[in-house]
Amino acid sequence: MTDLFKSRDGVQRQNFNLGNDAYGEVVTPRSQQSLIRSSFAKAITGGVDSDFLQIIGSVGAGIGVNQTGGNLVVTSGTTANSELILRSVKSVSGAFVARWQAILSQRIANNNFYFELVDVIGDGLAYTINSATSVTVTIPNNKFTSENVGQSVTIGAITGAAGLPGRYAIASVSGLDVTFTVASWPASGSGTCSLFGWNFHRTTYTGTTATNAGYDTGRNGYGSGDTTATISTTASPGHMGIMTSEDGMAAFLDQLVASASKTVQRASRVINVARDDVDLFLQIRVVNGTVAPASTTTLTVGMVSMSNYESVNVAINSVRPQIRNSSTPVVVEDGTLTSVATVTTVSTVTTVTGITTVTTAGTPAVPATPYFVNSAATTNGALVLTGTSGLQALYATNTGAAAAFVKLYNKATAPTVGTDVPEMIIPVPAAVGGVPGVAQIIPGFNGYRFALGLGIAITGGAADSDTTAVAAGQVKVKLSRTV
Repeated sequence: MTDLFKSRDGVQRQNFNLGNDAYGEVVTPRSQQSLIRSSFAKAITGGVDSDFLQIIGSVGAGIGVNQTGGNLVVTSGTTANSELILRSVKSVSGAFVARWQAILSQRIANNNFYFELVDVIGDGLAYTINSATSVTVTIPNNKFTSENVGQSVTIGAITGAAGLPGRYAIASVSGLDVTFTVASWPASGSGTCSLFGWNFHRTTYTGTTATNAGYDTGRNGYGSGDTTATISTTASPGHMGIMTSEDGMAAFLDQLVASASKTVQRASRVINVARDDVDLFLQIRVVNGTVAPASTTTLTVGMVSMSNYESVNVAINSVRPQIRNSSTPVVVEDGTLTSVATVTTVSTVTTVTGITTVTTAGTPAVPATPYFVNSAATTNGALVLTGTSGLQALYATNTGAAAAFVKLYNKATAPTVGTDVPEMIIPVPAAVGGVPGVAQIIPGFNGYRFALGLGIAITGGAADSDTTAVAAGQVKVKLSRTV
């Protein structure tokens, strides 16, 4: 039976009768996953595939950009402050995954490469330089107010005066004019620029180490500062970089571009993560430093993809206990199983790799071995076991008219009764009215340990030196020992 009802979000949905007048709502994502992907299959000289990317502003002096051999190929050139911005035509929002395959021919100082997802404030915006440390940008439909002072935005795609691309803080807001605090700009001049990255997810390749990358996220003009992450090498054949965000948590992962390589999380953010309703565009950005790079670096991008999806949170409550034959399986793939509290039964393990530490919880219990003595008319000296052993239980009876004494020795050979000193003397009471006397000890799971070996004797006296024999069949001793 189904029924139509209006949900809390105002959408009419089907209601399913679960019995006893209980109803459940069908929960589905609001939209299908979308995949935006480019493998740069078109051969293009001096440009990029406009179905996927667009050049923002102009190509910086000395920088080359082409699509060839199924790759996007960018050469950085050696001009200081030269910049290239390639931005995706489409955007993602909410939960997303962005991937790219990158090879850098070298890692040298003053070469900076960015793979980032950014919101766009505007392109081709007019700016005026007030001083070497102050520039004012006019933003049509400006959303910034005095409440945004101190927040940072990236200024790029600069034309006109020789301004320096970078991330700068808002100093003041007046109408459509936003003034930024900058550094090392010319004393005066004007031109156009782009503003972006008030919100961002960013991976940065800078410096000289091929196995390092910077990672950070920003929300409404605030970031945490780059984390220097250790990654797979950016040298050939390159690595696959991955940025992902869901439910207010973001992460940077990577893997080698090779079969059977493992994806590893390198850094994460749980604060200053962009809101789910912000449209983010993928940018591939090349910015040379204020000092000219010593030589040109080639960035080869094999593929880029973005996909966004609707995050659906599901809670399972009141799950009934399951019997072992119908338990829910747990599978860990390409991840790390960090802790297992208790494992009772493991039926099959196919492959286990990457184990760094195994801690033994304890020595498994060894089944106890029984030992029995029916006394002879002697002192009954005998060796039970050579080597470390444990006494777990002992039960003795005595049919004699006087007490008897069971003596235990820590020896690797049979004890010499009357000469060797026993470590335990257990009295067995005399019989009363035809009922045998009984002695019983239960040491517990660990038992009494005998390091050299376990020896036994039965005598009529308690003294260490006593050699009084008991009668045949008078004393019966049953014990359990372990190795």
